[in-house]
This record gives sequence, C-alpha cells and structure tokens, in this order.
Amino acid sequence: KMYKIRTTKQKLKNKVRNHFGKLYSDIQRLIEFNYCNKNQVRPILLVNIIDDEFLNEITTELEENNPETLAKGIKVFTINQFREYLTNVIKQKDNNVLEVFSRQ
Repeated sequence: KMYKIRTTKQKLKNKVRNHFGKLYSDIQRLIEFNYCNKNQVRPILLVNIIDDEFLNEITTELEENNPETLAKGIKVFTINQFREYLTNVIKQKDNNVLEVFSRQ
C-alpha cells in the first residue's frame, strides 16, 4: 500500500491496521473456499514506510493484537525488506537444489 508522506503516525498506524485486516480477511476467504490451504499462502503487506523503527513498532503491535497463527504468518515489508527477503528465499532454494545434486 502507498501512503502519503505527510500522513501522521497515528493515521498511518490505523491505515496499516486496516489494510492488515483486509489482507487477513482475504486469506481466510481463500482458505474457506478451498482455493488454497494454509501452507500454500505467503501473505505479504508491502508498504512504503521509510521509518524502519516505526514499521517495527507497527508490526509488533499487529503480532501482539492478532494471536491467531494465520495472522502471525502475514509479513509487513518495505520494498527493501521485501527484496532482501526474496534474495534469502532464492539463496535458500539454490542451496537446497545444490544439496540434492551433491547427494547424487
């Protein structure tokens, strides 16, 4: 989600909570109608918040206020954090592939 630079921190928190809730509802609906199972879903809320400390504060609140396993699986990322996450996932998959080939 894109947010205006001049948005106050409280309003920004409310917007992120709202978008988090919508994403959570969408995931529940996908699972409820058997479009996928919990293991197939990797929910990500991509935001343009540049203050990492503030983003950590928001994600901590979301995790504390949403104890459900499904809600805890939702990742809130900035574009840079998402890029780093994808890089790590790709490296991990490459290592797993190399490991399989090295056993043969």
